[in-house]
Amino acid sequence: MKMNKKLNHIIVLLILIFIGCKSTVPPIVYDQSYSNLKNEIEIITLLINQNDFNNAQKRINQNLSVYNNDLQLLTLSIHLLTKEGKYSEALNNAENLLLKNKSNPLLYALLATIYYHNGDIEKAHNYIKLSLSISKNISYTWYQKGFFEYNEKNYNASEISFNRAYLLDKNNTDAYFFRYLSRLYIQQNIDELKKEWNFIKENIILSSAHYVYHAIVLYEIKSIKDAEEIINEGFSLFPDDPFILNCIAYLITINYSNTQEKDDLLLTDALDKILKSLSYTILPEFADTHLQILYLQKNYTELENNYNKYKLLFPENQIIQEWNIKIKPE
Repeated sequence: MKMNKKLNHIIVLLILIFIGCKSTVPPIVYDQSYSNLKNEIEIITLLINQNDFNNAQKRINQNLSVYNNDLQLLTLSIHLLTKEGKYSEALNNAENLLLKNKSNPLLYALLATIYYHNGDIEKAHNYIKLSLSISKNISYTWYQKGFFEYNEKNYNASEISFNRAYLLDKNNTDAYFFRYLSRLYIQQNIDELKKEWNFIKENIILSSAHYVYHAIVLYEIKSIKDAEEIINEGFSLFPDDPFILNCIAYLITINYSNTQEKDDLLLTDALDKILKSLSYTILPEFADTHLQILYLQKNYTELENNYNKYKLLFPENQIIQEWNIKIKPE
């Protein structure tokens, strides 16, 4: 299996996690006369960004009973639905709200997020353009634009977008993180950028996804030892995270394949980690790692049995289907 193809799938998965759960939306208050409403919007925004969805919803409902059909509150309710992963409901509400409020830049940015999740990339880009045509001063819009560019490997553009997002909102530390990753791809010199990584560690509450993202970038720019160091640091903090477990297991298979002196204990460790990862969730990328380990162990019976199971679970997945030519010993 080609590492780059697999990493691309993992990157897409993680991007969907980030754009649904890690983005910062500053309050947009169009009528400054509502001083109390402004405070409430700031509180609701904070609750949403802290993933306190129940209290955010309660607060939205309470304020809507006072400020009936307020467009700002309705926009925040759509943002809440997006972060909760309720994309169909969010899309329906957003399109209805758009009929009443065609000049709301944040609404267009949220629609871009929803359409990106649904795989309509062209429409997502169009909504980002619409958002920016109304206002170029919303951190969230630049943040989403950066994600689209990052996923399309347009790292020069994503660095600019993430930088704009961070300059507009210094609390948007994830924008700083992805600006750093964009610069790694462009400069490919981790030593020159270590000060930025130290700043990130000191100022961002890091999640497991941060470590996986970081390790993937380092691997792709051929800083293999640094990638291993980062993912092992992530493992020490998040020993049960399935993405980290999968990443470590796959890096072990790469090292095993590239060394002449084979240490079978490494594969045993990799197998333990991927089985633990699969016990939490079964994704094609994790299944591929499992099959790769069994193949390297020359355990062809288990390889074929698990391949048959995974191809039933993921009948249209290219990564799994490619194993069809490798399930028998050469």
